[in-house]
Amino acid sequence: MMLACALAGVETASAGELWSDGDLSVRLDTTVQFTGLRRLGARQQRLVANPNGDDGDRNFSSGDVSNRTDVFSEFDADYGAAGVRLSGAGWYDPVYRQRNANDSPATFNPISVPHNRFTRAVQSLEGLDGEVLDAFVHDTFDLGGAQVGVRLGRHTLIWGESLFFGENGIAIGQAPIDFIKSNNVPNTPARELFLPVNQISASVQLRPGLSIEFYDQLEWRQDRMPGVGSYFSTTDILDAGGERFIAAPGQFLYRVSDQQPGAGGQFGAAVHVTLGDADLGVYALRYNARSPVVTMAGCTGPCGLPGQIGTYRLVYASGIDVFGASASTFLGNDNLAGEVSVRRGAPLLARTDLGPSSLPRGDTVHGQVSIVAERPANAIWDRATLAAELAGNALLRTTADSGGRDPTTTRAAAAVQGKLTFDYFHVLPALDLSPFVAAAYGIVGRSSVDPEMVAGTGNITIGIGATFRSVWHVEVRATDYIGSAGIQPLADRSFFAFNVRRTF
Repeated sequence: MMLACALAGVETASAGELWSDGDLSVRLDTTVQFTGLRRLGARQQRLVANPNGDDGDRNFSSGDVSNRTDVFSEFDADYGAAGVRLSGAGWYDPVYRQRNANDSPATFNPISVPHNRFTRAVQSLEGLDGEVLDAFVHDTFDLGGAQVGVRLGRHTLIWGESLFFGENGIAIGQAPIDFIKSNNVPNTPARELFLPVNQISASVQLRPGLSIEFYDQLEWRQDRMPGVGSYFSTTDILDAGGERFIAAPGQFLYRVSDQQPGAGGQFGAAVHVTLGDADLGVYALRYNARSPVVTMAGCTGPCGLPGQIGTYRLVYASGIDVFGASASTFLGNDNLAGEVSVRRGAPLLARTDLGPSSLPRGDTVHGQVSIVAERPANAIWDRATLAAELAGNALLRTTADSGGRDPTTTRAAAAVQGKLTFDYFHVLPALDLSPFVAAAYGIVGRSSVDPEMVAGTGNITIGIGATFRSVWHVEVRATDYIGSAGIQPLADRSFFAFNVRRTF
């Protein structure tokens, strides 16, 4: 109903601040948006030849692949320096609540639904659901001459200087990543992709230019990966909707309970120093992996399901240590930033051929450097902004199950990503336009820890955004994937997207 009112131009009531009286303020903001995605190309036979990676491709013929409505609300109530914040989201996409175009029952992995239906888990994840995002209380107070800020509850805490490569950065140890959003909106800044978790965090300003931070997490959440059979899904065995692995025609490994690590043992500390225009940070943290490794095994007794020859499960590593440092400064009007980190006991990409497997782990080093440059008005634009980042990682040594490591990966890999935006203000009364181009590209190697960092693959997006009276936003864009079918699992899934949103 709110979306219908917005699209009809009807003003709804009570946007923004609800109450303000001295130290007390209460605010509620709601954003309603619609996003439509349309497939631009036909399936490639090479990409649907893998029976454990074809469902997401086969489920969608040319045409609409998503018609999603989202509602996001955020509530803030503050009394002086203390307050509470709540936010939540809900979504509905009829595409995932109806039949799909899959025409290959023999290579359809799920068993709980017919081959032309999405599983119940995917219908919820992609089609109709809601969630609480932020839900925390906070306060800031003086303690012995130092200013202390505390947060308790579900919130996001992000350290380091990751601009686009969140999975490569220090922050990977602090929050799960929403890969559904990163696929639907390529080149989204990393900080917008992290999901909140329950934790207690605090910062202490010891003196001007010197502070310490720490946190202890009370919740473990896995990464939000595309549901099996959804448009951007490239594997049919994980996570939501994953039910069986096809070993050969008529032979299957069925999924058993995942091995999840729990919330314990996830904490970190940081020191931040400001020297002139430079912000420096040093970090140490421990976390449990939020992306899984697939392990397989034969039946321990008689196999009880049709065609069963074994089982598989998703395993999440625990007790991963991260030590890192970051720096951010200005060069003229441009912001330069970078970070470097070492992970101990990080899970490595595992081989996927049949047979018993364990959990390959190793010590890795990660680094990235970024720039955000803004140029003022001239004869060509009113403003131009470039955001770009170069990232790389390397495997220092394998510490567990070296034979289980994916043999197609390399010891080192690097990639680059960026976005260039031009702004044109008041093209018409109260109307601003922002054409943009964004791209990502793997420069060298096939990363042992990041499955998306592969040489010769990437994507390019062109589009234009429009803002009317600061509350209406419309964007159209087209995304094409770089790389052949042999190395780019999304090679045939280029798409066009239309988005309209209204903030109340």
